[in-house]
Amino acid sequence: MDGRGVVVVAGREAAAVPLRRGRNRGRDHSSGPGGPSKQNGNRRVKKLLGPLLAAVFGGALLTYGVGQEIPVGRLAGRVTMRENGRPIPNALVTLTLRGQKDDERPQVKGVETDEKGDYAFPALAAGDYDLDVSAKEHNIESVRVTVREGKVERRDVKAKPNDPYLNLYASQKVFLPNETPRVELHGFVPQKDVRLRVIRVDEERIARNGGYASAIGPLARSDDAKPLADAGESVLDTKEAVKERDAEGAFVTTLPVGTLKEGVYYVDVRAGEQKANTVLLVSQLVLVAKTDADGTLLYATDLASGKPMEGAEISARTGSGLRVVGRTRADGTLETELVSFENRHTVMARKGASVAIVDGYHSESEAKDIWISAYTERPAYRPGDTVYFKGFVRRTDGDGYRLPGSGNVSVTISDPDNNELQKMSLPLSAHGSFNGSFTTSKEGKPGGYNIQCKAFGGESQGAYANVVAYRKPEFSIEVSPAKDHYAMGDKAAANVECKYYYGGPVVGAKVKATVYRSPVFVYEDEDGEQQDGESYGGGEYSEEIEAVTDAAGRAHIEFDTRAENDPDFLTNDYQYTVYAAVTEDGGKYFDGEGDVRVTRGDFGLNLEVQNPILVPGDTAEVLVTTTDPIDSKKPHGGQTVTVESGRMAYAKGGSTFVPRGRFTVTTDDHGKATVRVPVTGAESLTFRAKAQDNARRTIVAEAWAYVEGSPAMADVERGSLKLTLDKRNYTEGDEARALIETDSPGGTALVCVQTDRILWKRLVPLDSGSTVVKVPVIKEYAPNVYVSVAFVKDKHFFQSDRRLRVSREERRLNVEVKPSKDTFRPGETATLTVRTTDASGRPVPAEVSVGTVDRGIYDVAQDTTDLYASLYPERSNGVQTDYSFPEIYLDGGDKGSSKVPLRTEFRDTAAWTPSVWTGEAGKATVEVPLPDNLTEWRVTAIGMTDATQTGMTTASFKAKKPLMVRLGLPQFLVEGDHQRLTAVVANDTGKDADVKLNLEVDGLKMEGQPEQTVRVPSGEPQTVELNVDALAAGQAMVTARAEIEGGESDGVQQSFPIIAHGRPVLETRAGEGSANFELALPANLAPGIGELKVTVSPTLAGDLTKALDGLIDFPYGCVEQTMSRFLPAVLVEKTVRDLGLPKPKNLDKLPEIVRDSLARLARMKNGNGGWGWWEYDEADPFMTALVLDGLDRAKRAGYDVDVAGPESAVRWAKEYLGDAKKSKKAKARERLYLAYALLRWGEADAAKYLDRVNLRDRREKLYGEWVERPT
Repeated sequence: MDGRGVVVVAGREAAAVPLRRGRNRGRDHSSGPGGPSKQNGNRRVKKLLGPLLAAVFGGALLTYGVGQEIPVGRLAGRVTMRENGRPIPNALVTLTLRGQKDDERPQVKGVETDEKGDYAFPALAAGDYDLDVSAKEHNIESVRVTVREGKVERRDVKAKPNDPYLNLYASQKVFLPNETPRVELHGFVPQKDVRLRVIRVDEERIARNGGYASAIGPLARSDDAKPLADAGESVLDTKEAVKERDAEGAFVTTLPVGTLKEGVYYVDVRAGEQKANTVLLVSQLVLVAKTDADGTLLYATDLASGKPMEGAEISARTGSGLRVVGRTRADGTLETELVSFENRHTVMARKGASVAIVDGYHSESEAKDIWISAYTERPAYRPGDTVYFKGFVRRTDGDGYRLPGSGNVSVTISDPDNNELQKMSLPLSAHGSFNGSFTTSKEGKPGGYNIQCKAFGGESQGAYANVVAYRKPEFSIEVSPAKDHYAMGDKAAANVECKYYYGGPVVGAKVKATVYRSPVFVYEDEDGEQQDGESYGGGEYSEEIEAVTDAAGRAHIEFDTRAENDPDFLTNDYQYTVYAAVTEDGGKYFDGEGDVRVTRGDFGLNLEVQNPILVPGDTAEVLVTTTDPIDSKKPHGGQTVTVESGRMAYAKGGSTFVPRGRFTVTTDDHGKATVRVPVTGAESLTFRAKAQDNARRTIVAEAWAYVEGSPAMADVERGSLKLTLDKRNYTEGDEARALIETDSPGGTALVCVQTDRILWKRLVPLDSGSTVVKVPVIKEYAPNVYVSVAFVKDKHFFQSDRRLRVSREERRLNVEVKPSKDTFRPGETATLTVRTTDASGRPVPAEVSVGTVDRGIYDVAQDTTDLYASLYPERSNGVQTDYSFPEIYLDGGDKGSSKVPLRTEFRDTAAWTPSVWTGEAGKATVEVPLPDNLTEWRVTAIGMTDATQTGMTTASFKAKKPLMVRLGLPQFLVEGDHQRLTAVVANDTGKDADVKLNLEVDGLKMEGQPEQTVRVPSGEPQTVELNVDALAAGQAMVTARAEIEGGESDGVQQSFPIIAHGRPVLETRAGEGSANFELALPANLAPGIGELKVTVSPTLAGDLTKALDGLIDFPYGCVEQTMSRFLPAVLVEKTVRDLGLPKPKNLDKLPEIVRDSLARLARMKNGNGGWGWWEYDEADPFMTALVLDGLDRAKRAGYDVDVAGPESAVRWAKEYLGDAKKSKKAKARERLYLAYALLRWGEADAAKYLDRVNLRDRREKLYGEWVERPT
């Protein structure tokens, strides 16, 4: 064994073999640090000793087994290519033990093949294994092998080749005129040469067509040579021989593009049916555009220096072509009125031979002249109660409001089914207020009763009376930690305090406390501050404790923080939630909850790679930080930390850390230390840090760095930009200090203060790595604005925004209510004194409503009334910033690593334990091993005693990763089906990232390229589509691998059935009580492929309740999924009211969701008026119908959808259906749906288009059923 912690077998590394089996087998147990410097020498020694070691292992095999008393055997073989029989070197061969329990980690061993394709496993425990092979361009289906005691088994395998592909990579996308673009072609095709074409595309044509994607996208999608010939001037058209291939037949070659003049170039490479393409921009000029509702601020800079460029001619796209609108000034800027065409603005800048083009979306914000808000006197009512409400009306006046004048307010009361119950007209007071009341029916349906108020053309939003059947609490329960935090392993404590609302303690009450725990995640908020993430419900069950309240109404709860089966150390702090169920002597039962923070140790530990993108020869700078366990900004110095560097080795079913080097450092008084690790090889690095606190608790941290394998591929974003404000809140007259930090100084930054408009701007030279900009704070900035910094340097665009909060205390009214004494008798008259003063304490006149409500009501429902937030809501950052060399995604993309671990185990139920007996102690522990789902899990526990006492409780927690890829797959496909599948990539790393996505299918035929790079903003999942055809009946497999260079990765593999062409027989019954269910099997039942499934459900309401929160808050990406977010968001209010469900936590976000969804739909709209699946796709009849259908439903629900431009979509739909040649290409259901959508928009003659739909045409088959022509 060498010093790097890996097993050496026959001269090869056991790349994924942990040194120790068991729960913590991924931890390091090496005998020494080793390091990169020993690697080459070790390999030479191993090559010489390989035969000797093989003989030693073979000869000592039986001795090993006897000494360990474990039956052992050995497995060896050779891996070759199925197509030619040649050996595959460096293939990863893995063994996964079969028959492992679901709650055990998979036992995985791995070795790599040598130059001859040979592999050998030593000293394996006898048993059955799954053997898998993963090579660069070959793989196998899992093979079952049996290792027998004392035997040497041999298993040779033939690996099948992966599907052919071509990928183009440029060292960058934009070049200076004196540079020679370097373009690499990566491929796996049988052809001996490829065709290379370089076409210069006319810049004005690009601008006239609405930008790069609109003009060049069709070239990438076309298989016809004519569009390429018509696209522009052919600069190069040649055949390039594939000269060098690796052992598997893959190749990497540099294409001779040559030095290019200034312009826009489309590069196209083809070999057989495979193609790859990219766009190269050659220019000295960069154009940055910031667009708001008033116009566009343009900023022209030099691509290399980032200095402003004077005299650039600016042209804008209009309906009649390009129009010159001005020239940039000496500071490189030009303000223009907004010139838009079909809600898009396209601007071209020209300076000499250099051209820059910016294409962006524009939407007009709608100003509302009338503000109306109403509220009720309490947050919850029983059926039959009288509801009292009040409201105010104001007219907008600049950044403030004024009285509306005399008039009436029309009020309509509707029940949860949206049935109108009552209408009333209420007069406005001289102070712009109104009030009224209504009585609910005792037999009325519980739910939200809408109070809709209208006046002067405006209407209120979201005023409801919450009618519920509730039992009013009679005492309060407060659960609080005994101290601010505990360390893992400590005995933690919480206090439960119970008080009657009238003030007395609840003495002798029985307290049953259930403790759950959830990991705490740290994230950065919009102000750049680190925050603790929510723990989302209870999470993992810990224990249950019983107690009794004392004379003061208090109970003390103690619990262990470490569970029996916890690993030696945990990677997160934890939040323990104590649920206290309290029953007083009278049998009345109420509950409450509180949280206790438990840290990993006496201090916090963090690792951060300062230069996370590296090339061989660099030195990784790893910053080690030790801090206060709660406050990460407070240092905790003087701690000894061990840092290991190494790599992660992946195999099917698991992964292991292979250490390369070990370093020990001590943090200074600032809690910091630096580890410098030389980069000697082209493999990405993982860093693991360990430290121990005074109680010998182990605290760990991890970090990662990407090491570029080929310098020619290095499209490396080495620059950085950070913007920090000196305070969290400001007042009028302050001067905000904005610190701009960058490692690419020298350019000139455009600094703006903006909301939906640009309010202030300044050009700031960045002469050093740190620059402070002073921003005057004025009252118009309240309640918030955004400070935005944008600049260009060394062919990179940088941007950062920070929210700046401004308080307007003069807008706040201080209201004071004081009773004449502290205690009154029942029936006595209480006297209340109300006072109103301004922010300075001076009395001011005001109209005040006073409600006296039982305190217990506010434990039934929270009071959400906030007139200040309604009048002065937080403003969004509505200025769109675009630049002239964005990433243009066509059909190409990086190949994902085949060694990204796959998530393959998915279950709708993580665990079902039907019988858990808590015993006399009333305590039991249930472990729930989670499958691979990325989801929020809900835990439901239902119990009953021998005396038939019963109850239920729920909790929830989430399962996620920093980078997540999820597949959107059908439940099944039928042979011959054509289907669109989706892969959703979610980035939760806190930074925007380019994600390499690799998609593979089995049992399906996939269209297009399997590899691509997806830009995934942090917190904004992106959806990638793939079209597939279902092959023969059986199982289909889809595999997706996502990887950030030098960082996180995720892989998922899921399957679904492909069923034979046939029709399932479905029978349903509904009712109450017991019944017999008989199913008559049809005579023509297809043999061998059928199944009988019986599903019983009491109601759909429970599942809908669980789904609402996630449904309206999920950040969908493409047009279809935007609608899947937007439409439920519009209809969720009615759903909640209809079913009388609890209010989802995200319902308050509804206006924001509707606004953002409409804006996104408008931005993703095609220039001709229709919608495709993605922003730059061609208009699609189904997508356009889906959006029109949804917009009409939203419009009927009372939302203004004009910003999405439905009129132009209606025009496109009519033109599409009216064009017989064009619409004939669409499926019947698409044309039917599009005509239906037109009918919803009042186009009565839409039915005439259906005459062309041939429903008897086999191609027009609807969902597997023949349908009759509509009449």
